[in-house]
Amino acid sequence: MYLCFDIGGTRIKGGVLDETGEICLRKEVETDVSSGPAGILKQLKYIEEELLREHPYWQREIKGVGVGVPGFIENGWVWEAVNLGWKNIPLLQELRSVFSYPIFILNDANAAALGEMWLGAGRGLKHILCVTVGTGIGAGVIVNGEIQQGKYGMAGEIGHFKCIEEGALCTCGNQGCLETLTSATAIAHQGIVEEAKGMSMVLTRMLREKGKIRSWDIIKEARKGEPVCVKIVEEAGKILGRALGNIFLVFAPERILIGGGVAKAGPLFLNGIRDGFKETVPGRMKHETIIFLARLGNDAGMVGLGKYIQMNLDNKGENYA
Repeated sequence: MYLCFDIGGTRIKGGVLDETGEICLRKEVETDVSSGPAGILKQLKYIEEELLREHPYWQREIKGVGVGVPGFIENGWVWEAVNLGWKNIPLLQELRSVFSYPIFILNDANAAALGEMWLGAGRGLKHILCVTVGTGIGAGVIVNGEIQQGKYGMAGEIGHFKCIEEGALCTCGNQGCLETLTSATAIAHQGIVEEAKGMSMVLTRMLREKGKIRSWDIIKEARKGEPVCVKIVEEAGKILGRALGNIFLVFAPERILIGGGVAKAGPLFLNGIRDGFKETVPGRMKHETIIFLARLGNDAGMVGLGKYIQMNLDNKGENYA
């Protein structure tokens, strides 16, 4: 069995998986970003204790711990995880003080990609780009069935593509990054912009009643057909689709999968992505359908971490302890 933690900027998901990828136990908490790595390590230990409280004998069956982190990872170090506020963190070393099992660390988007290749929408394929659209944007790149991590673990960090010369400030410190234009954060921001223009009574009521405009509320209203919210979600999709068209021309994956919280917008977001993709790619690719929604939802990261442990137990990689 495998103990897996998917650390996000908003929530931490933990689970115990068996060798088939089934999540037998699960627990989720809000991420304590304010306390730094030490606070999150305490949360991981708490989740482990809660998961195994009713099944203490399972502890003997756990072969490894998988930890997914939204950041640049190499040699057991998290060089930067902007949505967690981490920089130059020796995470592998820190985790050794908390867990006695073998430890495997992986970028969260890479973990999601492995999960989708193993049991999701990429099953049976060897060349996949799996894009996670949530608070930020990340992507897992799989070539010949192997995850590509690259120098400093930066492969797949498409959220930090610079798309416009002057734009919103990104958490990475640059302006005009892709995730400032098409992530959950960007959708919420665009809702505020449209509300300030007086373009939507729905957004105005949302702001008055809740004190803020959230991306998920915009997505829910878009699914009901509210015109301004539909426009926000579709345009976010087109922007992402144009970027994915450029990425496709680099290594031509068999399939591009879209996951993360914003993917819950469903066809509205997906069709926007496909339209933007067609604007970018040449020739016959305008008529091919290679962009699909991921299937595993919020479980993709944990499932992929289980697969990563399974793949590396006998071939200990650089992020192993």
